[in-house]
Amino acid sequence: RTVGGVAQPASPHHSGVQPWFHRLWQQRGFSGILVPNSGSRAAACFRRHCRITVAASSQVDACSGKARCYSAGPFMAEVIGMTPSQTLGGFHVLQVNVRFRNLTNQPLILAYVAGSGVITDDNGKRYDQNYEAYVGNGAKGIGTVNRVKADPQFVLTSGASSNASFVLARPHAANAPNDPIGMTFNFDLSIAQLEVSPNQQVRTIREYSVDFTDLGNSTGSRKAATVHPDVSGDASVSPVAASLRVYSCNGNTHCYNAGPFMAEVIRMMPSQTPLGYVGNHVL
Repeated sequence: RTVGGVAQPASPHHSGVQPWFHRLWQQRGFSGILVPNSGSRAAACFRRHCRITVAASSQVDACSGKARCYSAGPFMAEVIGMTPSQTLGGFHVLQVNVRFRNLTNQPLILAYVAGSGVITDDNGKRYDQNYEAYVGNGAKGIGTVNRVKADPQFVLTSGASSNASFVLARPHAANAPNDPIGMTFNFDLSIAQLEVSPNQQVRTIREYSVDFTDLGNSTGSRKAATVHPDVSGDASVSPVAASLRVYSCNGNTHCYNAGPFMAEVIRMMPSQTPLGYVGNHVL
């Protein structure tokens, strides 16, 4: 059982679970109910034959089915516009305007992970930020974070929202009949959640992979917003955690259940790099 989110040991005379296992359960940070297998006695749970029941945490989708919207847990992001343009230098540029909203009850600092933004059209053509003369650092109105520095300028108070723009480009000659502009676009980027320490040191707490599909299509769809933060540090998987095998894939293809987590391929997008990049095909 849990009290205030902390697992509490039940009496072994009632639960049939040894006290040492309850202590291990708490030390590993789990909460839930330990129940011996049906029909077994208390001794049956001494080293094995325990059924471990953990209530799965439900993730609220703040987008509520809205198209061009992505719910990432502490924040939601919504595409509110996309502006195309053609440069005289032979580049097609897309500027995507995104509104971010803080869904937590405390201030939230977000930043764009430099170089993470990619747009792919329905012809497989790839837009990125490799053309600095036309796209700058790829972001406007929001700070960026890379390996050496982080800019914490984009701060949202609880419930507040603010806009940022992301600019990406690809080589394209004006009115090129053999290089048509796509009709729909998929936009992928990474957003970092930052923290500023009392001594003004900025660090990344976690990164979120955000994607929008079918932009430019009035009936655009939204990818399911199931975002799991990256695990950092020297995290290890305990034997208890490794035994928590809930078969959550339910037979879904492109899904892998690894015990403490599941992984599901939700999309694979091919693209061809422009001339000058040794003709690479990118997945």
